[in-house]
Amino acid sequence: MNDILGTSQLLLASKSPRRSTLLESAGIPFKVIKCDWDEVYDPEMSVHSIPQFLAYQKALFVKDQLSKNNIILTADTVVVQNGKLLGKPEDKGDAIKTLTSLSNKSHTVITGTTFMSDSKIINTSCSSTVEFCELSNKEIMNYVEEDAPFDKAGSYGIQDWIGICKIKSIKGSYHNVMGLPTHIVYSVLKSWK
Repeated sequence: MNDILGTSQLLLASKSPRRSTLLESAGIPFKVIKCDWDEVYDPEMSVHSIPQFLAYQKALFVKDQLSKNNIILTADTVVVQNGKLLGKPEDKGDAIKTLTSLSNKSHTVITGTTFMSDSKIINTSCSSTVEFCELSNKEIMNYVEEDAPFDKAGSYGIQDWIGICKIKSIKGSYHNVMGLPTHIVYSVLKSWK
Protein backbone atom coordinates (compact mmCIF):
# COMPACT_ATOMS: atom_id res chain seq x y z
CA MET A 1 0.00 0.00 0.00
CA ASN A 2 3.02 2.29 0.16
CA ASP A 3 2.30 3.61 -3.34
CA ILE A 4 -1.16 4.97 -2.40
CA LEU A 5 0.19 8.54 -2.19
CA GLY A 6 2.39 8.47 -5.28
CA THR A 7 4.86 11.34 -4.87
CA SER A 8 2.82 13.05 -2.13
CA GLN A 9 3.60 12.88 1.58
CA LEU A 10 0.88 12.63 4.22
CA LEU A 11 1.32 14.92 7.21
CA LEU A 12 -0.68 13.82 10.24
CA ALA A 13 -1.37 16.82 12.47
CA SER A 14 -2.26 14.86 15.60
CA LYS A 15 -0.65 13.86 18.89
CA SER A 16 -2.88 10.79 19.12
CA PRO A 17 -0.84 7.59 19.24
CA ARG A 18 -3.95 5.68 18.18
CA ARG A 19 -4.24 7.60 14.90
CA SER A 20 -0.57 6.92 14.16
CA THR A 21 -1.04 3.22 14.92
CA LEU A 22 -4.06 3.02 12.62
CA LEU A 23 -2.23 4.65 9.70
CA GLU A 24 0.75 2.33 10.24
CA SER A 25 -1.55 -0.70 10.33
CA ALA A 26 -3.19 0.47 7.10
CA GLY A 27 0.24 0.66 5.43
CA ILE A 28 -0.13 4.38 4.74
CA PRO A 29 3.20 6.24 5.08
CA PHE A 30 3.00 9.50 7.01
CA LYS A 31 4.89 12.01 9.10
CA VAL A 32 3.53 13.51 12.33
CA ILE A 33 3.56 17.29 12.55
CA LYS A 34 2.89 19.45 15.59
CA CYS A 35 -0.53 21.04 16.01
CA ASP A 36 -0.97 22.90 19.29
CA TRP A 37 -4.23 24.57 18.39
CA ASP A 38 -6.67 25.17 21.22
CA GLU A 39 -9.96 23.46 20.48
CA VAL A 40 -12.40 26.37 20.53
CA TYR A 41 -15.92 26.33 19.13
CA ASP A 42 -19.20 28.16 19.59
CA PRO A 43 -21.15 26.42 22.40
CA GLU A 44 -24.34 27.05 20.39
CA MET A 45 -23.00 24.90 17.55
CA SER A 46 -24.70 21.55 16.90
CA VAL A 47 -22.73 18.79 18.66
CA HIS A 48 -22.79 16.76 15.43
CA SER A 49 -20.97 19.50 13.49
CA ILE A 50 -18.27 20.16 16.12
CA PRO A 51 -15.79 17.40 15.12
CA GLN A 52 -15.76 18.46 11.47
CA PHE A 53 -15.42 22.11 12.43
CA LEU A 54 -12.48 21.34 14.76
CA ALA A 55 -10.72 19.13 12.21
CA TYR A 56 -10.96 21.91 9.63
CA GLN A 57 -9.70 24.56 12.08
CA LYS A 58 -6.71 22.35 12.94
CA ALA A 59 -5.89 22.03 9.23
CA LEU A 60 -6.02 25.79 8.80
CA PHE A 61 -3.74 26.18 11.83
CA VAL A 62 -0.98 24.01 10.29
CA LYS A 63 -1.57 25.11 6.68
CA ASP A 64 1.74 27.00 6.61
CA GLN A 65 3.55 23.62 6.80
CA LEU A 66 2.16 22.60 3.40
CA SER A 67 4.43 22.28 0.41
CA LYS A 68 3.52 21.24 -3.13
CA ASN A 69 3.55 17.47 -2.55
CA ASN A 70 2.05 17.35 0.94
CA ILE A 71 -1.40 16.42 2.14
CA ILE A 72 -2.32 17.40 5.69
CA LEU A 73 -4.68 15.12 7.60
CA THR A 74 -6.41 16.36 10.75
CA ALA A 75 -9.13 14.69 12.81
CA ASP A 76 -11.29 15.30 15.83
CA THR A 77 -13.44 12.76 17.65
CA VAL A 78 -16.34 13.46 19.98
CA VAL A 79 -18.72 11.30 21.98
CA VAL A 80 -22.39 12.34 22.07
CA GLN A 81 -25.06 10.97 24.38
CA ASN A 82 -28.61 12.35 24.43
CA GLY A 83 -27.48 15.42 22.49
CA LYS A 84 -24.74 16.20 25.02
CA LEU A 85 -21.04 16.31 24.17
CA LEU A 86 -18.87 14.08 26.36
CA GLY A 87 -15.33 15.35 25.87
CA LYS A 88 -12.05 14.35 27.45
CA PRO A 89 -12.45 14.09 31.21
CA GLU A 90 -11.13 16.97 33.30
CA ASP A 91 -10.13 14.66 36.15
CA LYS A 92 -10.75 11.26 37.74
CA GLY A 93 -14.16 12.27 39.10
CA ASP A 94 -15.28 13.50 35.70
CA ALA A 95 -14.17 10.22 34.07
CA ILE A 96 -16.13 8.20 36.64
CA LYS A 97 -19.24 10.35 36.10
CA THR A 98 -19.01 9.96 32.31
CA LEU A 99 -18.53 6.19 32.41
CA THR A 100 -21.43 5.86 34.84
CA SER A 101 -23.64 7.71 32.34
CA LEU A 102 -22.51 5.40 29.50
CA SER A 103 -23.18 2.20 31.46
CA ASN A 104 -25.85 -0.02 29.87
CA LYS A 105 -26.69 2.68 27.29
CA SER A 106 -25.87 3.68 23.71
CA HIS A 107 -23.95 6.71 22.51
CA THR A 108 -22.60 8.07 19.24
CA VAL A 109 -18.95 8.56 18.32
CA ILE A 110 -18.31 11.09 15.55
CA THR A 111 -14.97 11.76 13.89
CA GLY A 112 -14.49 14.69 11.56
CA THR A 113 -11.50 14.63 9.20
CA THR A 114 -9.95 17.22 6.93
CA PHE A 115 -7.56 16.51 4.06
CA MET A 116 -5.78 19.59 2.74
CA SER A 117 -3.22 20.18 -0.01
CA ASP A 118 -2.11 23.44 -1.59
CA SER A 119 -4.95 23.10 -4.13
CA LYS A 120 -7.66 20.96 -2.55
CA ILE A 121 -9.65 20.47 0.69
CA ILE A 122 -11.89 17.51 1.53
CA ASN A 123 -13.92 17.40 4.74
CA THR A 124 -15.56 14.18 5.92
CA SER A 125 -17.48 12.93 8.92
CA CYS A 126 -18.14 9.43 10.22
CA SER A 127 -20.55 8.27 12.96
CA SER A 128 -20.69 5.01 14.91
CA THR A 129 -23.17 3.92 17.57
CA VAL A 130 -21.71 2.11 20.58
CA GLU A 131 -23.72 0.23 23.18
CA PHE A 132 -22.15 -0.50 26.56
CA CYS A 133 -22.92 -3.41 28.85
CA GLU A 134 -23.64 -2.52 32.45
CA LEU A 135 -20.55 -1.30 34.32
CA SER A 136 -20.26 -1.84 38.06
CA ASN A 137 -18.80 0.91 40.24
CA LYS A 138 -15.79 -1.33 40.89
CA GLU A 139 -15.21 -1.90 37.16
CA ILE A 140 -15.39 1.83 36.48
CA MET A 141 -12.98 2.64 39.33
CA ASN A 142 -10.51 -0.07 38.24
CA TYR A 143 -10.64 1.06 34.61
CA VAL A 144 -10.03 4.71 35.47
CA GLU A 145 -7.16 3.77 37.81
CA GLU A 146 -5.45 1.30 35.49
CA ASP A 147 -6.07 2.73 32.02
CA ALA A 148 -6.13 6.47 32.91
CA PRO A 149 -8.43 7.45 30.00
CA PHE A 150 -7.85 11.19 30.45
CA ASP A 151 -6.84 11.84 26.83
CA LYS A 152 -9.91 10.12 25.39
CA ALA A 153 -13.27 11.57 24.41
CA GLY A 154 -15.99 9.90 26.46
CA SER A 155 -13.43 8.75 29.04
CA TYR A 156 -12.71 5.43 27.36
CA GLY A 157 -10.69 3.75 24.64
CA ILE A 158 -12.38 1.08 22.54
CA GLN A 159 -9.04 -0.76 22.36
CA ASP A 160 -8.72 -0.84 26.18
CA TRP A 161 -10.19 -3.34 28.67
CA ILE A 162 -13.54 -1.57 28.66
CA GLY A 163 -13.85 -1.93 24.89
CA ILE A 164 -12.77 -5.56 24.94
CA CYS A 165 -15.01 -6.69 27.81
CA LYS A 166 -17.88 -4.22 28.14
CA ILE A 167 -19.05 -3.24 24.65
CA LYS A 168 -22.29 -4.97 23.69
CA SER A 169 -22.42 -3.75 20.08
CA ILE A 170 -21.00 -1.29 17.56
CA LYS A 171 -22.96 -0.09 14.57
CA GLY A 172 -20.53 1.52 12.16
CA SER A 173 -16.76 1.71 11.99
CA TYR A 174 -14.73 0.33 14.92
CA HIS A 175 -11.71 2.39 13.81
CA ASN A 176 -13.84 5.52 13.85
CA VAL A 177 -14.44 4.85 17.56
CA MET A 178 -10.66 4.56 17.96
CA GLY A 179 -10.34 8.05 16.47
CA LEU A 180 -9.77 7.65 12.73
CA PRO A 181 -12.17 6.16 10.15
CA THR A 182 -9.44 4.41 8.16
CA HIS A 183 -11.79 3.24 5.42
CA ILE A 184 -12.52 6.90 4.61
CA VAL A 185 -8.85 7.90 4.87
CA TYR A 186 -7.83 5.13 2.47
CA SER A 187 -10.61 5.95 0.01
CA VAL A 188 -9.89 9.69 -0.03
CA LEU A 189 -6.12 9.23 -0.44
CA LYS A 190 -6.52 6.56 -3.10
CA SER A 191 -8.66 8.89 -5.23
CA TRP A 192 -6.57 12.02 -4.54
CA LYS A 193 -5.51 13.76 -7.73
